[in-house]
Amino acid sequence: MKLKLLTTDQGLLKWRSLDRKKQEILKALNASPSADFTDFDVEAVEVTAELNSRGRISHSWLDRLFAVWFKRGYDFVGLHYSKKGWLALGLPETLRGANPIDSDVVGEFYMWADEDTTRRYTRGGSRLNQFIQVLLHEICHEYYRGAGLPDPTHDHHYTEGEIRSLVATLDWTLYRPKLQEFRQAEGLLMKLLRLFIKKLQGQVADLQSRVRPTALTPVVQRKADAIVAEMKRRGHAVRIVEGYRTFERQTELYNQGRTTAGAIVTNAKAGESLHNYGVAVDFVFRREGYNASSTLWALLGKVGKDQGFTWGGDWQGFVDRPHFELKQGYTTQEFKEGKVDYTKFN
Repeated sequence: MKLKLLTTDQGLLKWRSLDRKKQEILKALNASPSADFTDFDVEAVEVTAELNSRGRISHSWLDRLFAVWFKRGYDFVGLHYSKKGWLALGLPETLRGANPIDSDVVGEFYMWADEDTTRRYTRGGSRLNQFIQVLLHEICHEYYRGAGLPDPTHDHHYTEGEIRSLVATLDWTLYRPKLQEFRQAEGLLMKLLRLFIKKLQGQVADLQSRVRPTALTPVVQRKADAIVAEMKRRGHAVRIVEGYRTFERQTELYNQGRTTAGAIVTNAKAGESLHNYGVAVDFVFRREGYNASSTLWALLGKVGKDQGFTWGGDWQGFVDRPHFELKQGYTTQEFKEGKVDYTKFN
Protein backbone atom coordinates (compact mmCIF):
# COMPACT_ATOMS: atom_id res chain seq x y z
CA MET A 1 0.00 0.00 0.00
CA LYS A 2 1.06 3.55 -0.60
CA LEU A 3 0.68 6.78 1.35
CA LYS A 4 0.92 10.29 -0.11
CA LEU A 5 1.13 13.49 1.90
CA LEU A 6 0.67 16.81 0.14
CA THR A 7 1.86 19.81 2.12
CA THR A 8 1.10 23.49 1.72
CA ASP A 9 4.15 24.20 3.91
CA GLN A 10 7.32 24.31 1.81
CA GLY A 11 9.30 24.28 5.04
CA LEU A 12 8.21 20.71 5.81
CA LEU A 13 10.51 19.40 3.09
CA LYS A 14 13.41 20.92 5.02
CA TRP A 15 12.56 19.36 8.36
CA ARG A 16 15.69 17.68 9.67
CA SER A 17 13.51 15.01 11.24
CA LEU A 18 11.32 14.36 8.17
CA ASP A 19 13.01 11.14 7.06
CA ARG A 20 12.96 9.80 10.61
CA LYS A 21 9.28 10.66 11.01
CA LYS A 22 8.43 8.95 7.70
CA GLN A 23 10.32 5.84 8.79
CA GLU A 24 8.51 5.80 12.16
CA ILE A 25 5.13 6.09 10.45
CA LEU A 26 5.89 3.26 7.99
CA LYS A 27 7.21 1.14 10.86
CA ALA A 28 4.01 1.74 12.85
CA LEU A 29 1.78 0.89 9.89
CA ASN A 30 3.72 -2.26 9.06
CA ALA A 31 3.68 -3.47 12.68
CA SER A 32 0.49 -5.29 11.76
CA PRO A 33 1.32 -8.72 10.25
CA SER A 34 -1.21 -8.13 7.45
CA ALA A 35 0.17 -4.70 6.46
CA ASP A 36 2.33 -4.00 3.43
CA PHE A 37 2.99 -0.27 3.24
CA THR A 38 5.83 0.24 0.79
CA ASP A 39 5.78 3.98 0.05
CA PHE A 40 5.29 7.21 1.95
CA ASP A 41 5.87 10.17 -0.33
CA VAL A 42 5.73 13.85 0.60
CA GLU A 43 5.24 16.61 -1.95
CA ALA A 44 4.72 20.36 -1.63
CA VAL A 45 1.71 21.90 -3.40
CA GLU A 46 0.31 25.39 -3.78
CA VAL A 47 -3.45 25.18 -3.33
CA THR A 48 -6.23 27.31 -1.89
CA ALA A 49 -8.67 25.11 -0.03
CA GLU A 50 -12.42 25.55 -0.39
CA LEU A 51 -14.38 25.55 2.87
CA ASN A 52 -17.91 24.25 3.30
CA SER A 53 -20.76 25.92 5.18
CA ARG A 54 -19.45 24.52 8.48
CA GLY A 55 -16.06 26.15 8.02
CA ARG A 56 -14.28 22.88 7.26
CA ILE A 57 -12.39 21.90 4.12
CA SER A 58 -14.88 20.82 1.44
CA HIS A 59 -15.04 17.09 0.76
CA SER A 60 -15.67 17.61 -2.95
CA TRP A 61 -12.66 19.93 -3.18
CA LEU A 62 -10.47 17.33 -1.46
CA ASP A 63 -11.78 14.64 -3.81
CA ARG A 64 -10.73 16.68 -6.84
CA LEU A 65 -7.31 17.34 -5.33
CA PHE A 66 -6.67 13.73 -4.32
CA ALA A 67 -8.21 11.92 -7.30
CA VAL A 68 -5.07 12.06 -9.43
CA TRP A 69 -3.00 10.42 -6.69
CA PHE A 70 -5.55 7.68 -6.12
CA LYS A 71 -5.41 6.92 -9.85
CA ARG A 72 -1.62 6.64 -9.52
CA GLY A 73 -2.02 3.83 -7.00
CA TYR A 74 -1.98 5.65 -3.64
CA ASP A 75 -4.37 4.23 -1.04
CA PHE A 76 -4.19 7.14 1.41
CA VAL A 77 -3.71 10.81 0.56
CA GLY A 78 -3.44 13.59 3.11
CA LEU A 79 -3.15 17.37 3.03
CA HIS A 80 -0.83 19.01 5.57
CA TYR A 81 -0.67 22.56 6.87
CA SER A 82 1.64 24.34 9.27
CA LYS A 83 -0.05 25.86 12.30
CA LYS A 84 0.24 29.29 10.69
CA GLY A 85 -1.33 28.11 7.44
CA TRP A 86 -4.08 26.25 9.30
CA LEU A 87 -5.10 29.29 11.32
CA ALA A 88 -4.90 31.53 8.25
CA LEU A 89 -7.44 29.21 6.61
CA GLY A 90 -9.76 29.89 9.53
CA LEU A 91 -9.63 26.39 11.02
CA PRO A 92 -9.55 26.05 14.82
CA GLU A 93 -6.25 25.10 16.44
CA THR A 94 -8.01 22.41 18.50
CA LEU A 95 -9.01 20.62 15.31
CA ARG A 96 -5.71 18.91 14.65
CA GLY A 97 -6.92 16.69 11.83
CA ALA A 98 -10.00 15.44 10.06
CA ASN A 99 -11.07 12.39 8.08
CA PRO A 100 -13.99 13.30 5.80
CA ILE A 101 -16.93 10.91 5.91
CA ASP A 102 -17.97 10.23 2.33
CA SER A 103 -18.72 7.32 0.04
CA ASP A 104 -15.60 7.22 -2.11
CA VAL A 105 -12.77 4.73 -1.68
CA VAL A 106 -9.96 7.27 -1.28
CA GLY A 107 -8.43 7.20 2.19
CA GLU A 108 -8.27 10.97 2.69
CA PHE A 109 -7.48 13.29 5.56
CA TYR A 110 -6.14 16.74 6.35
CA MET A 111 -4.14 17.90 9.35
CA TRP A 112 -1.76 20.46 10.78
CA ALA A 113 1.54 20.09 12.63
CA ASP A 114 4.86 21.86 12.82
CA GLU A 115 8.05 19.86 13.09
CA ASP A 116 8.29 19.96 16.88
CA THR A 117 4.60 20.27 17.78
CA THR A 118 3.82 17.89 20.66
CA ARG A 119 0.75 17.00 22.69
CA ARG A 120 -0.30 14.88 25.66
CA TYR A 121 -3.13 12.52 24.79
CA THR A 122 -3.83 11.49 28.38
CA ARG A 123 -3.57 13.40 31.62
CA GLY A 124 -0.02 13.04 32.87
CA GLY A 125 1.04 11.20 29.73
CA SER A 126 4.19 11.84 27.71
CA ARG A 127 4.25 14.60 25.13
CA LEU A 128 4.20 12.94 21.71
CA ASN A 129 4.93 14.32 18.27
CA GLN A 130 1.69 15.62 16.78
CA PHE A 131 2.70 15.01 13.15
CA ILE A 132 3.09 11.26 13.73
CA GLN A 133 0.15 10.85 16.09
CA VAL A 134 -2.41 12.78 14.03
CA LEU A 135 -1.44 11.17 10.72
CA LEU A 136 -1.77 7.67 12.17
CA HIS A 137 -4.95 8.70 14.01
CA GLU A 138 -6.65 9.76 10.78
CA ILE A 139 -5.54 6.60 8.98
CA CYS A 140 -7.16 4.57 11.77
CA HIS A 141 -10.45 6.39 11.22
CA GLU A 142 -10.29 5.60 7.52
CA TYR A 143 -9.39 1.96 8.19
CA TYR A 144 -12.42 1.32 10.40
CA ARG A 145 -14.74 3.05 7.95
CA GLY A 146 -13.27 1.06 5.05
CA ALA A 147 -13.48 -2.21 7.02
CA GLY A 148 -17.07 -1.54 8.14
CA LEU A 149 -16.15 -1.94 11.81
CA PRO A 150 -16.97 0.14 14.92
CA ASP A 151 -14.33 2.86 15.28
CA PRO A 152 -12.47 2.82 18.63
CA THR A 153 -9.81 5.34 17.51
CA HIS A 154 -10.76 8.16 19.90
CA ASP A 155 -11.37 5.90 22.89
CA HIS A 156 -8.03 4.16 22.39
CA HIS A 157 -5.98 7.27 21.71
CA TYR A 158 -7.30 9.24 24.65
CA THR A 159 -7.18 6.26 27.02
CA GLU A 160 -3.86 4.71 26.09
CA GLY A 161 -2.22 8.01 25.12
CA GLU A 162 -0.47 6.50 22.07
CA ILE A 163 -2.04 5.56 18.73
CA ARG A 164 0.65 3.19 17.50
CA SER A 165 -0.52 0.36 19.72
CA LEU A 166 -3.90 0.48 17.97
CA VAL A 167 -2.36 0.67 14.50
CA ALA A 168 -0.47 -2.56 15.19
CA THR A 169 -3.77 -4.44 15.66
CA LEU A 170 -5.37 -3.47 12.33
CA ASP A 171 -6.20 -6.39 10.05
CA TRP A 172 -5.62 -4.91 6.61
CA THR A 173 -7.20 -7.88 4.85
CA LEU A 174 -10.54 -6.41 5.99
CA TYR A 175 -9.89 -2.95 4.55
CA ARG A 176 -11.91 -2.38 1.38
CA PRO A 177 -11.39 -5.92 0.00
CA LYS A 178 -12.81 -4.98 -3.40
CA LEU A 179 -10.30 -2.17 -3.65
CA GLN A 180 -7.47 -4.52 -2.69
CA GLU A 181 -8.56 -6.99 -5.37
CA PHE A 182 -8.61 -4.14 -7.87
CA ARG A 183 -5.13 -2.98 -6.82
CA GLN A 184 -3.76 -6.53 -7.09
CA ALA A 185 -5.27 -6.97 -10.54
CA GLU A 186 -4.01 -3.53 -11.51
CA GLY A 187 -0.51 -4.42 -10.27
CA LEU A 188 -0.52 -7.70 -12.19
CA LEU A 189 -1.73 -5.93 -15.32
CA MET A 190 1.01 -3.31 -15.02
CA LYS A 191 3.62 -6.03 -14.50
CA LEU A 192 2.44 -7.86 -17.61
CA LEU A 193 2.35 -4.58 -19.52
CA ARG A 194 5.94 -3.77 -18.49
CA LEU A 195 7.06 -7.25 -19.56
CA PHE A 196 5.28 -6.84 -22.89
CA ILE A 197 6.82 -3.41 -23.46
CA LYS A 198 10.27 -4.73 -22.54
CA LYS A 199 9.87 -7.63 -24.96
CA LEU A 200 8.55 -5.31 -27.67
CA GLN A 201 11.45 -2.92 -27.13
CA GLY A 202 13.85 -5.83 -27.46
CA GLN A 203 12.21 -6.91 -30.69
CA VAL A 204 12.30 -3.36 -32.06
CA ALA A 205 15.94 -2.98 -31.05
CA ASP A 206 16.76 -6.30 -32.73
CA LEU A 207 14.91 -5.24 -35.86
CA GLN A 208 16.64 -1.86 -35.87
CA SER A 209 20.00 -3.55 -35.42
CA ARG A 210 19.44 -5.42 -38.68
CA VAL A 211 17.88 -2.67 -40.81
CA ARG A 212 20.21 -1.66 -43.61
CA PRO A 213 21.53 1.88 -43.02
CA THR A 214 20.74 4.74 -45.40
CA ALA A 215 23.97 6.63 -44.67
CA LEU A 216 27.47 5.91 -43.47
CA THR A 217 27.28 4.16 -40.12
CA PRO A 218 28.44 6.32 -37.19
CA VAL A 219 31.71 4.48 -36.58
CA VAL A 220 32.67 4.57 -40.27
CA GLN A 221 31.82 8.29 -40.46
CA ARG A 222 33.96 9.04 -37.39
CA LYS A 223 36.92 7.06 -38.69
CA ALA A 224 36.61 8.58 -42.18
CA ASP A 225 36.60 12.06 -40.65
CA ALA A 226 39.71 11.09 -38.66
CA ILE A 227 41.46 10.12 -41.91
CA VAL A 228 40.58 13.49 -43.47
CA ALA A 229 41.93 15.31 -40.41
CA GLU A 230 45.17 13.30 -40.31
CA MET A 231 45.89 13.73 -44.02
CA LYS A 232 45.31 17.46 -43.70
CA ARG A 233 47.75 17.53 -40.78
CA ARG A 234 50.31 15.78 -42.99
CA GLY A 235 49.85 18.37 -45.74
CA HIS A 236 48.01 16.19 -48.27
CA ALA A 237 44.32 17.02 -47.95
CA VAL A 238 41.74 14.49 -49.06
CA ARG A 239 37.97 14.51 -49.20
CA ILE A 240 35.29 11.85 -49.15
CA VAL A 241 34.08 11.43 -52.67
CA GLU A 242 31.54 8.70 -51.93
CA GLY A 243 30.28 6.93 -48.82
CA TYR A 244 26.87 5.30 -48.60
CA ARG A 245 25.56 4.21 -51.98
CA THR A 246 22.00 3.16 -52.86
CA PHE A 247 21.30 -0.01 -54.78
CA GLU A 248 20.15 2.14 -57.69
CA ARG A 249 23.43 4.07 -57.69
CA GLN A 250 25.34 0.78 -57.50
CA THR A 251 23.49 -0.50 -60.56
CA GLU A 252 24.37 2.68 -62.48
CA LEU A 253 28.06 2.27 -61.65
CA TYR A 254 28.03 -1.43 -62.51
CA ASN A 255 26.44 -0.69 -65.90
CA GLN A 256 29.09 1.92 -66.66
CA GLY A 257 31.46 0.50 -69.28
CA ARG A 258 29.13 -2.41 -69.82
CA THR A 259 25.77 -1.15 -71.06
CA THR A 260 26.41 2.60 -70.69
CA ALA A 261 29.27 4.88 -71.69
CA GLY A 262 32.45 5.16 -69.64
CA ALA A 263 35.09 2.96 -68.14
CA ILE A 264 34.36 0.04 -65.83
CA VAL A 265 34.68 1.28 -62.24
CA THR A 266 33.28 -1.64 -60.24
CA ASN A 267 32.66 -5.34 -60.45
CA ALA A 268 30.02 -5.23 -57.70
CA LYS A 269 26.35 -5.42 -58.56
CA ALA A 270 23.66 -3.88 -56.34
CA GLY A 271 23.93 -5.43 -52.87
CA GLU A 272 27.44 -6.73 -53.48
CA SER A 273 29.27 -3.53 -52.53
CA LEU A 274 29.87 -2.58 -48.91
CA HIS A 275 29.00 0.98 -49.90
CA ASN A 276 25.41 -0.29 -50.03
CA TYR A 277 25.58 -0.96 -46.28
CA GLY A 278 27.19 2.28 -45.12
CA VAL A 279 30.49 0.67 -44.16
CA ALA A 280 32.71 1.71 -47.09
CA VAL A 281 34.08 5.09 -48.14
CA ASP A 282 36.11 6.40 -51.11
CA PHE A 283 38.62 9.27 -50.91
CA VAL A 284 40.29 11.51 -53.47
CA PHE A 285 43.19 13.92 -53.01
CA ARG A 286 42.02 17.52 -53.11
CA ARG A 287 45.12 18.79 -54.98
CA GLU A 288 46.50 15.76 -56.78
CA GLY A 289 43.17 14.09 -57.54
CA TYR A 290 43.18 10.45 -58.61
CA ASN A 291 46.56 10.92 -60.30
CA ALA A 292 48.40 11.17 -56.98
CA SER A 293 51.70 9.34 -56.72
CA SER A 294 51.95 5.80 -55.44
CA THR A 295 53.74 7.22 -52.40
CA LEU A 296 50.75 9.43 -51.52
CA TRP A 297 48.30 6.59 -52.05
CA ALA A 298 50.45 4.39 -49.81
CA LEU A 299 50.40 7.13 -47.13
CA LEU A 300 46.60 7.34 -47.36
CA GLY A 301 46.39 3.56 -47.16
CA LYS A 302 48.51 3.51 -44.00
CA VAL A 303 46.44 6.25 -42.33
CA GLY A 304 43.24 4.40 -43.22
CA LYS A 305 44.49 1.06 -41.96
CA ASP A 306 45.56 2.73 -38.71
CA GLN A 307 41.85 3.53 -38.26
CA GLY A 308 40.97 -0.14 -38.72
CA PHE A 309 39.88 -0.04 -42.36
CA THR A 310 40.67 -2.60 -45.02
CA TRP A 311 42.27 -0.75 -47.95
CA GLY A 312 41.36 -1.50 -51.56
CA GLY A 313 44.93 -0.68 -52.55
CA ASP A 314 46.04 -3.97 -51.02
CA TRP A 315 43.70 -6.06 -53.15
CA GLN A 316 44.94 -8.45 -55.80
CA GLY A 317 43.46 -8.18 -59.26
CA PHE A 318 41.04 -5.25 -59.08
CA VAL A 319 43.07 -2.68 -57.09
CA ASP A 320 40.90 0.15 -55.74
CA ARG A 321 43.20 2.64 -53.99
CA PRO A 322 40.49 5.26 -53.11
CA HIS A 323 38.40 2.58 -51.36
CA PHE A 324 38.30 1.77 -47.62
CA GLU A 325 35.86 -0.53 -45.83
CA LEU A 326 35.12 -1.64 -42.27
CA LYS A 327 33.51 -5.07 -41.92
CA GLN A 328 33.80 -5.53 -38.14
CA GLY A 329 34.34 -9.26 -38.69
CA TYR A 330 31.38 -9.80 -41.04
CA THR A 331 31.59 -11.17 -44.57
CA THR A 332 30.11 -9.49 -47.61
CA GLN A 333 27.67 -12.42 -47.87
CA GLU A 334 26.44 -11.76 -44.31
CA PHE A 335 25.78 -8.15 -45.23
CA LYS A 336 23.79 -9.33 -48.25
CA GLU A 337 21.78 -11.81 -46.13
CA GLY A 338 20.96 -9.25 -43.42
CA LYS A 339 22.88 -11.11 -40.73
CA VAL A 340 24.75 -8.04 -39.48
CA ASP A 341 24.14 -6.38 -36.12
CA TYR A 342 24.46 -2.71 -36.99
CA THR A 343 24.65 -1.69 -33.33
CA LYS A 344 28.31 -2.71 -33.62
CA PHE A 345 28.72 0.14 -36.09
CA ASN A 346 27.38 2.90 -33.82
